[in-house]
Amino acid sequence: MRTRTLDWEALRNARDLGGLALEDGGETRFGGVARSETLRELTPVGWDALAAYGVATVLDLRFGFEIEGDRPLDAGPLGPLDPSAPPAPARDGRAVQFASVAISLFGEPDPRVAEHFDAISRAQPDEVASTRAVYLEALALYRPHLARAVAAVADAEPEGCLLVHCHAGKDRTGLVVALLLAVAGVSPEAIAADYALSGPNVADSLASWVEGGADPESREHRRRISLAPEQAMLDVLGELASRYDGAASYLRDAGLSESHLDRIRMRLV
Repeated sequence: MRTRTLDWEALRNARDLGGLALEDGGETRFGGVARSETLRELTPVGWDALAAYGVATVLDLRFGFEIEGDRPLDAGPLGPLDPSAPPAPARDGRAVQFASVAISLFGEPDPRVAEHFDAISRAQPDEVASTRAVYLEALALYRPHLARAVAAVADAEPEGCLLVHCHAGKDRTGLVVALLLAVAGVSPEAIAADYALSGPNVADSLASWVEGGADPESREHRRRISLAPEQAMLDVLGELASRYDGAASYLRDAGLSESHLDRIRMRLV
């Protein structure tokens, strides 16, 4: 039986989006789309495993300052992930090339926006309500950016696997992946269950940040942010259906064509 977990050395939140139940029966295919946290800590062995898996395109959802701050580690042992660069030779002589697409899902950093989201999160009674409220606000404010990210998946070279990631691989990646899977016809329950896997996967890497809060209130707020409640994503998908008539309509209204949506389905199903 094929496993969804991707054993790429030093990554904790990498998995394939294959094997997820479709509402009309069947399941998503393996090798079409994978998700992970930042590739900054990926070891040379991990990069070899990523290449061997067939990753051909990397979609990076982080802010520009996050990407620039990671260089050159995010480039990996094969050089920068630049689609215009010539193929770089791997250690065994094979030519390997990764196309890279960078789309900051939340635009340019803005302290006022950060404070806005922080206030929304803190005003909620628990982590489920907090996550739900923040994600719904992100869907409302960043529809063009989310549509660009989904379009980038549709426009990527169809051969090979596309890897989408942000920093922890939970929030920005979680929203984009939820839209992709919903367009492909994956059941809300399966989407939410996949999302929830990120909570325990990133717990260790975020533990010191959570404990580093200045006071108990800050530590509790950080604890909430570090979680990935399954019910929150179920609620978000329900609101996506009621407010926007589903993921496909949400994306169409942002400018995506039926061809884009069809190519998403072809990649995942």
